[in-house]
Amino acid sequence: MAGPDRAAELLEAGGGGRKASLADFGSAIIDEAETDNCHTLQQAADMAFEKAGVKASVGAARRLFEKHGLKKYKCAPLPAKAGPVEQGRFYGNILSGLIAMAKEGMTKLPFMDASHFAHGGFALLGGVWGKAGRFVKTFSGRRRYNVPRSLGFASKELVAVCNSTSATSAQAAALLAKISKQCLFAPVYAVLDKAACQNCAFVKKKAMELGIRLVFLPACSPNLNLVERAWKLVKSELRKKYYSNFDEFKDSINNILYSLPTSLKDKMESLITENIQLYDGIERVNVNSYIMSKTAEAANSGWKMFSSSNIKDCFKKHKL
Repeated sequence: MAGPDRAAELLEAGGGGRKASLADFGSAIIDEAETDNCHTLQQAADMAFEKAGVKASVGAARRLFEKHGLKKYKCAPLPAKAGPVEQGRFYGNILSGLIAMAKEGMTKLPFMDASHFAHGGFALLGGVWGKAGRFVKTFSGRRRYNVPRSLGFASKELVAVCNSTSATSAQAAALLAKISKQCLFAPVYAVLDKAACQNCAFVKKKAMELGIRLVFLPACSPNLNLVERAWKLVKSELRKKYYSNFDEFKDSINNILYSLPTSLKDKMESLITENIQLYDGIERVNVNSYIMSKTAEAANSGWKMFSSSNIKDCFKKHKL
């Protein structure tokens, strides 16, 4: 919330009493909404009463926001330890070039990651149809289904090595072996994060034996790993049903994974694109919120103008 100084400004701008209207201090309310995180119209109406003593309806708050061009936007997560400048450089100098090559068929570009589906974490649904509210039994312990998987950028092909124990370097190496068998006629660049089970001597040696070049993402950069988008789709499909036992849970995950290139193909096509979310040039709004400036949006779009003519020179420079 705003401090005493901001509250005083609103009180001076607003007046009060039953005849006061939002129009008398609309700019102050708008300024407050843009400075603080205003999640609902009711919150804006409550703020008008709290700061200026004016009772405003939700409809009045909506009209005020629409008049000043405010819209309801979905909040996007910002990784706490992300390095926006480093991410921008990585995308501009390396990833955009790899994507350009993959689109032209010059290389294969699998994105690797492991998702850990906890059975207990999917026990409850948002609601159940019926004549009365229900209690849904939870589980005394959580069993995990680990799915190390790669997603080809151009082909949208999925390769997986699954288990119910833990993600290990042996699984990562096995996944690379599967990728190698599917990519026989083009050089392979595997994009992955620096998880301990992947960024180790054993996996690097295996990749070298298979002729696969590993491209490690900057730290805390899930926004650059396109396979994360596939995980989001899988989890949204998985939450549509209650799973009474772990085997049913695993079967459902496998069925969804098999459906990604078939019945869920259209969703995959819209998700797995070259449009990458970058955070270079974001501006702080308050203690934990940021916005993307117009200048930054223009700069980020400029990264996508990577020319295929200098891709090889760039890769030599970065030892890829």
